[in-house]
Amino acid sequence: MNLIEIPEKNISINFPSQLDELNQNQFILFVELLLDCIAGKISLPDFKYRLTVSFLNIKMDRKYYRLSKEDQENALGEVYRLSDLIDSFFDEEQREGRSVKVIILPKFKTVG
Repeated sequence: MNLIEIPEKNISINFPSQLDELNQNQFILFVELLLDCIAGKISLPDFKYRLTVSFLNIKMDRKYYRLSKEDQENALGEVYRLSDLIDSFFDEEQREGRSVKVIILPKFKTVG
């Protein structure tokens, strides 16, 4: 887990750093958004942004829209910066001469 802290707001949030740290709802959202990304419905940055917003439980409510345009842009910039943490769910491999992202699957324990 990554610990995200906003001291001035007295906020601490655990942000998953690998797939086996996701709860069931987070995993379902991960799969849904990943399928949308693969299908070309959303971009990779949008995929990462949407997961980050969900993991951090960010609500774009009235308080957000009352902020100045500059503060709104700064807030969005921070969310996009934090969305790079989603990269820890993937590895990069070379396939047929091009770089592709590959999901890092959790290690399963064998029984027996």
